[in-house]
This record gives sequence, C-alpha cells and structure tokens, in this order.
Amino acid sequence: MAVRPLGEANFLWGSELVIHRRWTMPRSRKAPRARTASAAPQDAVSTGIGPLRPGVPALTILETDFVNTPLPNRQGDWAKKSVRGHVFMEVPGPAFGWQNLHDAGNEFDVPLTGLSGTVVQDPHVSTSDMPFLHPFGNDFEFHVAPDEAYADLVAPKMKDNLYIDSTRRAKTQFNLNAEGVIGMEIESGLVPTDYRAQLGDRTCLWGRWIVDAGHDDFHTEIHSPLIMVNARPGRSRQQKRAGGSQGRDDATTVDILTRPFLVSQDFGDGGLLEHLIKEVAKVEGIGPIPLSTLVEAHPQLLPTPFTGLNIVTFKVRPPAPRADPRDQLWVEFKFTRRDDSTAVQVLRGSDQDSVRVILVLNEAGYIPPPEPRRIKRRYSLPQIKQLSAKAGTVMEGIIFFNLLHDPAKAFIIHRGIETHEYPKLTAPRLGSAKRVRVDQLGPVDTIIDNGQPFPIAGKLTVEWRRFGVAPSQGSVKRASRG
Repeated sequence: MAVRPLGEANFLWGSELVIHRRWTMPRSRKAPRARTASAAPQDAVSTGIGPLRPGVPALTILETDFVNTPLPNRQGDWAKKSVRGHVFMEVPGPAFGWQNLHDAGNEFDVPLTGLSGTVVQDPHVSTSDMPFLHPFGNDFEFHVAPDEAYADLVAPKMKDNLYIDSTRRAKTQFNLNAEGVIGMEIESGLVPTDYRAQLGDRTCLWGRWIVDAGHDDFHTEIHSPLIMVNARPGRSRQQKRAGGSQGRDDATTVDILTRPFLVSQDFGDGGLLEHLIKEVAKVEGIGPIPLSTLVEAHPQLLPTPFTGLNIVTFKVRPPAPRADPRDQLWVEFKFTRRDDSTAVQVLRGSDQDSVRVILVLNEAGYIPPPEPRRIKRRYSLPQIKQLSAKAGTVMEGIIFFNLLHDPAKAFIIHRGIETHEYPKLTAPRLGSAKRVRVDQLGPVDTIIDNGQPFPIAGKLTVEWRRFGVAPSQGSVKRASRG
C-alpha cells in the first residue's frame, strides 16, 4: 500500500464506527476476529477506585481493540526457538539482544503490535543495562498482564523469577486471570517523569514485539513501544469542588506519549559482538603497529523513530458507570504534535459513555528531530562486568583476551571502551486545554511544535458531571429532587 502524507487538516471526521473501520482494518490486512464474552478484555479493577453500590462492577477505564498480525509456527517454546536457544553475546548467538519475533533483522515496529492490559509490576529504571545499547539511559520498565485478547503475546513459559512474581501478583493483588505477563522496556531518558506508568495503571502499548535474548528465559516484551498510553482513576472536577475522598472515583486521567528516537542495535558493521571483534582487529593492526589505539562502540539512531503508516485507537471511560440518564460525560484534553504527518482525533464512543481516541503517525512527510548533543563516555571492563556479568565475562575472556595478555597493547583496553550518551528529554509543552461535553465533540485542534522531539504527546481526562449532585461537607451527595 502506497504511503502518502496525511495531515490533520484532511483527517476523516465522522462517527466512531466510520473512523474505526476506515482506518484500522487496512493496517492489519485482516478482519477483526469475532469478540465473544470470553474473548473480551478483562475488566480489571484499577487501584484507587472507591466502592461502588452493590452489584455495579468497576469499568475497564482503558482498552484497545487493535488486531495484531498472527505469528506463524507457534509450536512448543516458540520464543526460545526464534533465537535457536542461544543468548545475546555468545557464539553462536543472535546479533541483537532484543529480536523482532516477526522479522529478526527488522528493527522497526513491523508489523506494529499492540495490547491493552494492567501494569502489575512497580515501574522502575533498570540498574543493569549495557550502556553501548542505551545512550538515553537504562531502561524504564514494567510488566503487563495483558487482556485476554492479547494473552498470545506472552512467552509460552514463565521461568524468570521476576516474571513469575508478577504473574502471581496479577492473580492475587489484581484478581486477573493471567497465565503470564509481558515486559515493557524503553530507555528512561525518552520518557519524561510525568508520562511514566504507575503500578495498577491500565495501559495500551504499540510497538516492536520481541524476544529478549539477553536472558535465558526468553521472555517477550514490547521493546521499545512506539506509542504508550497509561490511565488511572481519580476524582472528577465536581468531586474535587465538593471535597472529601470517600466513594467511587468519577474520572479517568490519561497520559499519551510517542517515541521520539529509535536506537539501532547495528553499529554499522554488525551487532555489538561482531562490532567489538572488528574493533579488536583494528587495535591488533598489522604486526606491532595498531591501526587504532581506542576501542569504540557508538550506537546509531535510526533515520526515523517509526516507519510506514501507523493508525491506532483506544477507548477511555470513567471508572464508574452512568448513575442517571441525565449525567453528563465531559472530556478535557491538550496535545502537541511535531508536524502535519501526525494527527489526533477524539470521538464519542459508540456506547455513548466513553471516548475513543485515534492517533496517526505517518512516515511520509515526517521530519525527525535532529540528533541530540552527544556526551562522550568510557567504560572499563570492571564497570561493564558490574552492569552485565555475562557480557563482561565474554569481553574479558574471549573478545579482548589476546589484547589483555599482550604487554604492548593491553593499555588500550585499560583505557576503556568509548561510547556516547544523550541528555534526558524533558516533557513537551502542550497546547491549551480544551474542555467539552462528549456529545458536542468536534475536530481536534492541536499545536504543532517542531522544536520538541515527540511525534505526539498529550494529556486527557474523561469524567462524569453527575445530575443532581450538590457539594456538602466532606462528601458528594445527591441533592433533593423533591
């Protein structure tokens, strides 16, 4: 399918049904599978939801119905088989530490893979990532218990203790029917603090579905996500004005962020292992004369953070249902876009009590931000071994073994391996907030700011304005209608 520029000005406007069919089905090239009651996403109870009246369940505040491309050959331990049972930085192992399950050599999100689920591990920044592959800092990471429709993205075996613990927590703390969890990892410097997920959040992720070959349990991840959407319940404006913290929450707040840069695992002459072997060959040189006196491993940024035409949708609703036909659903949002090859639309959901958001990222016409300022760093072998014992052992015992035992050249390795890192990105400036009743939604106006690096970023709140509710001391009560 030819990819042509798609600006927000000519983005299709209409009902949710028309938008959804027009734009999401061509992306998967397959008709959505039938949804039955058993195949619907789990209605997880997110943290922070107050008690509801008896018999009224908490609602799923965030979900997607994105249709993924099926993975062929799913027999046995298919995740382990995809890398032939070998781990990264061993011979013969995969060239990349995280490998696209659909296409081992493709570093982009092809095909784009999406999911919705619940964050069941406390999000954190890793302390043991290889710096040559993480110029924006160690990974920000967490585990997701995917909704039932996306359970097939989980590796067939949970062997790592952290993944086993998260699966147990999904069942016991969040009451989810989870047979396993999937990881999410992205360099921490690419995710400003106020866009990071929290434990118990509902999340939607779209990106590259990979097997992590850096660990011998071969778990799966979305690494790194192109689009991250996180939602959590909270107090509505009406509830805040009334005061008090008892009772159910009537609002859902959502953070939306897209990936600004994509770091390649190819150093221009192969993956990290192959590249370091070639760097050693330069140091060894011809006879006693080295061709280089410094081992370098500088990661490269891919030309664009995404490829092709990417269209995703997700649905947001308040954590509590409508209590009266005269309750009003309101939405408040603010976004920024990098240029006109990206688009955002906010629509009333087909169930009348939700909002559907549509995001478009089109490679055609997209102008990526310039490479950030490089900061040179050197890492010694002891530092590398502290970050990754396995990689450090391979470097010391195999890659650099001869040099370390050559009195004339060992000093080159002791100088350290030179690489570079980038400054952490700051949160983008968003446009003015727009607040509107959901049944009065129209085309979305968003600012374009090509001085910030994120294709799309934004905040959104969906909340009830309850009919007949008047403020009182410490709580929200229904006013007399008599």
